[in-house]
Amino acid sequence: MNGLFGPAILITLGMLFLLSSLDVVDFSRSSPFILIVIGGVLLVKHHASTEGHLMGNASVAPPPPPIASDGSNSGNTFFQGR
Repeated sequence: MNGLFGPAILITLGMLFLLSSLDVVDFSRSSPFILIVIGGVLLVKHHASTEGHLMGNASVAPPPPPIASDGSNSGNTFFQGR
């Protein structure tokens, strides 16, 4: 949800410029629309589910190297030949 704020404001401003150029809305009186969009984005962000998300500096361990079908660890080249 963090990435929703910027695009929502840009889309709103673009729509307001378009409506202003079509003489539908006066752009100088459009601040309520921008505030409504900001409030809507914050409301959606506040009520969005965080289930399954990693929080903070949580790190995930990398997957183990693949094991060859014959059972030997062919992915480990460090110990080969020793």
